[in-house]
This record gives sequence, structure tokens and C-alpha cells, in this order.
Amino acid sequence: MQPGDLRRFKDNVCNTAGVHSGLPFAGRTFMVLEMETTMDGLICSVSFLIDDRIEHGWGGYWVERSSEVFDGVS
Repeated sequence: MQPGDLRRFKDNVCNTAGVHSGLPFAGRTFMVLEMETTMDGLICSVSFLIDDRIEHGWGGYWVERSSEVFDGVS
């Protein structure tokens, strides 16, 4: 996952407890804008553009695991 990537949240998005979150983001496409990383290169937080708004401070691990690269094929 890199800034500029187009990604799509999986249809079965789960929260950090592994429970279906009911987030309105399920199945939605977004663009990664910024990522904060640790000195070890682990993604701490992510900012992304979705539905004409910018979301800040989402957990990087969760975003990466709850989404996939968008290939443009539906």
C-alpha cells in the first residue's frame, strides 16, 4: 500500500475485534493519500480520500487488511 494507490474496502469489512462493523465503507473505492510509518517501516496510520472527503488517522494495519488493490473490474 502506497500513497496514490486506488483500493477497495472488502465487502465483509470487520472492525479490530473481528466483528462485522457495518461501516458504510464496505465495497467502496478510495485513494491512499498519506501514511505514517514507524522507524521499522510499519504503517501506523493512513489518510485516504473516499466519497469526496478525506478520512484521517485510520489504523494502517486495519486499512491494509480490510481492503484490496482496485483493478477497475466490477
